[in-house]
Amino acid sequence: MILHVALPLLVLADWVFAPDRRPQPWSTLWIALPYPLLWLVIVLIRGRTDGWVPYGFLLPQRGPLSLVATVAALLVTLLASAAMVWGLSRLQVARRTPAPRAVQTEAQP
Repeated sequence: MILHVALPLLVLADWVFAPDRRPQPWSTLWIALPYPLLWLVIVLIRGRTDGWVPYGFLLPQRGPLSLVATVAALLVTLLASAAMVWGLSRLQVARRTPAPRAVQTEAQP
């Protein structure tokens, strides 16, 4: 519940209500990969050693071909989602900036 519902809603709320960030550079899209890749490696090792995985589609009993296809689909989906966020960061609606403050000048005597 926290990982798949609450956290995405909090991230969306942060993005909507604090939109003063610069667009994400495309060269940093790779940053979405290390944590999920590490998580997948650990889960797959654990699935192989003690048979427990958090999701049934990662069970080693499903066979190596199914596992490779599932992992590839997960990574493609992750990169597509990250690319969507990177692209949306370029929209003017997503990049509202606060109005500049009026500069006060001293009155001339």
